[in-house]
Amino acid sequence: MASDDSSSPMGGNTDFQTSPDTNIVTPPDVLQLGVEETLSPTSAVESSYSTSINSAFALSDDLDDTGSYDFGYDDSQHFEDGFELMGDLGCQKAAEAHLPLSLATLDQSYQQPTDDSFFSASFDVSWNEQSWSTASPPLLDLLPPTGRNIFDLPENTGLLDHYSKVMLPTMGFVDGVANPFRQHILPLSHRSSAVRSAIYALASAHREYSGLETTEGSACFHERAVAGLSAIIEDGDGFEEALATIILLIQYDLVLQRSSDKVVYNHLQGARHIICAMPSPKPASVLFFDQVFRYFDVLNALTNGTSPVFAAPSSRAYSPSTPPQFIIPSGIDPVLGMADDLWPTLHRLAELMAMKRELQAATAMGQTSKFAVLRTEYQTAYKAIEKALESWGPTLPPGFSLVNRIVDGPETASEVELANIRWITSTALAYRQSALAFLYSNVSEYPSSHRLVQKHSQAALWHCAASVSHGGAGLSMLWPLFFSARHAICSRDRGLVRQAFTAFGSKKGVVDTEKPWAVVMDVWRRIDMRAYGKEQVGSEACPDLWRQVAASMKFGLVFG
Repeated sequence: MASDDSSSPMGGNTDFQTSPDTNIVTPPDVLQLGVEETLSPTSAVESSYSTSINSAFALSDDLDDTGSYDFGYDDSQHFEDGFELMGDLGCQKAAEAHLPLSLATLDQSYQQPTDDSFFSASFDVSWNEQSWSTASPPLLDLLPPTGRNIFDLPENTGLLDHYSKVMLPTMGFVDGVANPFRQHILPLSHRSSAVRSAIYALASAHREYSGLETTEGSACFHERAVAGLSAIIEDGDGFEEALATIILLIQYDLVLQRSSDKVVYNHLQGARHIICAMPSPKPASVLFFDQVFRYFDVLNALTNGTSPVFAAPSSRAYSPSTPPQFIIPSGIDPVLGMADDLWPTLHRLAELMAMKRELQAATAMGQTSKFAVLRTEYQTAYKAIEKALESWGPTLPPGFSLVNRIVDGPETASEVELANIRWITSTALAYRQSALAFLYSNVSEYPSSHRLVQKHSQAALWHCAASVSHGGAGLSMLWPLFFSARHAICSRDRGLVRQAFTAFGSKKGVVDTEKPWAVVMDVWRRIDMRAYGKEQVGSEACPDLWRQVAASMKFGLVFG
């Protein structure tokens, strides 16, 4: 049993009001819950151009679903005089089939498609056939204009340096030459224009977000990265480059915070099909990319109440008999930190949300037999997840110990090493506490003022603040910070949230914290308005209020 890190190390009473019902620790009776619209794991892509790519990939036998890989962005962007139609392309191959893109006609400006999809590929040829590559005329419109090689522009060297020197140190839990993002993505940029364009897009977007001047919009590079990714899929080769490009595109959405739910889902779906299609043994880079996608997958599923795209992992996403090269000697996972063995439980928590939606759908349709079976499974899973979260604790390196939330180290540990272990530990504990708050608020739908919600959200906020005080970056902390900040109802807790968001925002890491912070503040405002004239704040259960606020602000929040 892990030590309880929910209690304040300073002791004392909290100043929040609790619900009269303080002993509820079992799942609520879903028959009494409001019936929500059913959302199956695959329904997020039904409205897009959705065609199978299974025929392009020799998928493993355990994949029996039909996957699609689309890109969709809601808002149209215009780039004056930035593109012209290319009449010829050296790598174009003759073919009768074309990628079915629906793009607006180029007329002095480039416009994104109004059908919310960049491309949707349908292939009818085998995995190893070399002659099936196609290049559709609309896809050519996304590529750089003739007579101008963007990779020769001098500012792009600066963008690559910005990515390497400014952004990479904020990614993951390992810095320097051991950083797997540096080890596995940068080398691919030397041989893949898609990876380079995605790096340029990400770095340019980050410079825009940081207030630095750029000579060309990040969206232009983004379009070229998408076109390059499409070309990789057409050629049927270079899938390490494709996976690296997809990761960079997801990080691009993290910086901008304007993506729709469908975009990240489709990125993950495409990555899953590519990884499953690759023969074993997979190279170390693919094992690392797989871990990164599973990280994003769980957070995306928890955020949107859908089932994860990837299959449930074991304690790690790789086989214990073949440990990957990206695990550093201390045993700290560079992607998940000390939360690597917590991730399977978070995966099950995301599946529990999808199971709850199935229960509500069965209730609405009067399917009593199905409901009875699902309810038993739901309650069993709920209690197992609750127990797993309550008992989990991070595995510290030898000589380090956790007492009342504080990590102590051996006398031989340097200040830098101790601070590093403390922020990694605080990050892992923030995920654990936010997951418990999520379980009670989003699954059980207890109000924010409920004792259990307050207990775990306050502990999560404490760990978020501790993480940044020890040097943590906002990239890995946005999800636990945001989903615990929603429940802050007293001035002390809200001050802690403000402190954490301000500190993370000042780091200008690979994530836009300004938009999530704006959503949190408006959630507080609406909660306070609802409580006007009542005895306590947060007495209503409103797990999706943040989503309504984000929609009203036209934000598409991405967590990672």
